[in-house]
Amino acid sequence: MPDRKANPMPWTREEDEDLMRLRALGKTYAQCAEAIGRTLGACESRWRTLHSPKNRPAPAMWTPEEDALLAELWHVLPVEQISERTGRSTKGIYRRATRLGLTSGESQGPKKPWTPDDDAVLKEHLGSMTFAEIGALLGRTDKSVKARALHLSLRGGPKPRLPKQKDHIRKCHDCGKPTPDYRCPACWRKLRRRLGCPVEEEPINE
Repeated sequence: MPDRKANPMPWTREEDEDLMRLRALGKTYAQCAEAIGRTLGACESRWRTLHSPKNRPAPAMWTPEEDALLAELWHVLPVEQISERTGRSTKGIYRRATRLGLTSGESQGPKKPWTPDDDAVLKEHLGSMTFAEIGALLGRTDKSVKARALHLSLRGGPKPRLPKQKDHIRKCHDCGKPTPDYRCPACWRKLRRRLGCPVEEEPINE
């Protein structure tokens, strides 16, 4: 079969739809080219262009109605169910909830206000328990407990003290004997003799 000449005309919407439909039916590029009236190389190139990330449709902007629905459902339903109701991805819902100033944690039930009793429990156990353990006592998330501790300017308890290390014992550079200096006195005398410097002899114990 003679090679088909390239069609200089730009691709139309109908041709794009035909190419997508034929490829979905399992047709080869040669069969698509024969049916559409384009060359095999043009069909391959167009297919790659249509599936390029740059040509994927951008997500639609959130409408005021969707924002109101999200704010209404955020403290009532899990994110997965909100996704089903709104037709949005869970990632998109989290991102939009953050922009709207909604709770950044889990959307499980309404946000409970902190009471003086809750603060007392937090202060009592902060140094000995983790945020997750305190949250389990209070029925809150660890993020909520941590945020409350920061709000009250509380710290997570004193850091454990490390055992004091013994004073570092220096060793003589030449002989390796313990010494407070770079060299022990005997090695210093040997070095001074080797350099021709006057040396004070070590007193002899009688």
